Order: sequence, then structure tokens, then C-alpha cells
Amino acid sequence: RKKEFSLFGRIPFLLKDPLPDNINLENLINHIQKKIPEHLFYEVDMIMVGQFPEFEERQVKSVYTDGAIYATNEQTSEKDLFDDIVHEIAHSLEKPYGHRIYGDDNLELEYLGKRQKLLDILRANGYNIGYDLDRTPDYVQEFDEFLYFDLGFENLKSYIRGLFVTPYSATSISEYFSEGFEHYLVHDPAYLRKISPVLYSKVEFLVEPETEL
Repeated sequence: RKKEFSLFGRIPFLLKDPLPDNINLENLINHIQKKIPEHLFYEVDMIMVGQFPEFEERQVKSVYTDGAIYATNEQTSEKDLFDDIVHEIAHSLEKPYGHRIYGDDNLELEYLGKRQKLLDILRANGYNIGYDLDRTPDYVQEFDEFLYFDLGFENLKSYIRGLFVTPYSATSISEYFSEGFEHYLVHDPAYLRKISPVLYSKVEFLVEPETEL
């Protein structure tokens, strides 16, 4: 099997470990090039698919670090791998566009308002959650572990309806942005605009900067 590919003719796309037989990497790359504007890859120097120690350490399927996107080869479909790559593109844009995304505090206010409502709902349903989480926009490992292991993301779905597009987007403002970015490009931008107008406007500016002119 071919192990070295290219995205947009300039970004190396490397297969370190084999993918399942139902995933055709050339088809995936063609799909990415059709669906994702090239300028969103401005910070991405390389994409590599395989097994990496950080996945097990952080209990994740993909990461962005030092200009590279790493995604696990343990994927169920081309769509899952596509989603992981789009999610990490969002993280790659946080540093160069951090002021535009977070600088005016509007996104933080929107996120904290939603998380406050979620925490109130969980407490009303008998979950013992400390109040130190109420005004914290950043990632808190204990909260993430509570949502994932104790409550369960499947159960969380019933509590986040109309607040967050995915359970994981409730864990921090960074994941709120990244999951919203993915939802805009891959799933249902109209729903994102309806429940998270500030987040929608931030993503829209990145995807289609001319809309602000």
C-alpha cells in the first residue's frame, strides 16, 4: 500500500500504520480538497496517520502539535478520519487567530453561559458538582472525566440539547470552538448558527473572511 500522499500538492500526508480495508486514503484526500478551503491549512505542515503514545496517554484519537496533525489509524470509516482532521484544523487556527476568536470575550461569555446552564441542569438532577467550575472556561480534567466516565457522553446528550452541538464541546472553550468549527464544515451550520450565534460568526470569519467586508 502507498504510504506517502500529498494534500493540495504541498502538505505531506503520511500513512505510518495501516488503515482498515474499508478506508481509501486517496478518496479521503480528494474529499478534503473538495470540502475544506485550502487557506484553513495555513498552519498545517504535515498530516500523519498511525499509532502514537500521546493517544493513549490523553485518551484521544487525534492531536495537533508543532504544525502537524496526528490521527489514529484505528478508524471505523473515512468519515471518522475526516472529522478528526477537521477538528484538529480548528486547533491549528487558535494560535494565529486567537485574538480574533477569543480577544473580545464574546465567545467566552457565550460558552460560560451555556456551561452554567448545563451545570445547573446536572445539579438539579442530583449530580454533585463543585461550584468552582461555574466561571472556568478552560479544560478541567476532573470535569472531563466526570462527563466521560461517570455521566457518560450518551447520557450527556439529553442534557446538552439546545446548548452544545456535541458532548465534548462542553468540556472547555477550546473544544467548544473546535467542535463548532467541525460542525460548521461537516454537519449542520444552520443549527450551529441557531444555538451558538457568536461561535458561528467566529467560524464563518475563518472559513469565509470576505463575509466581514
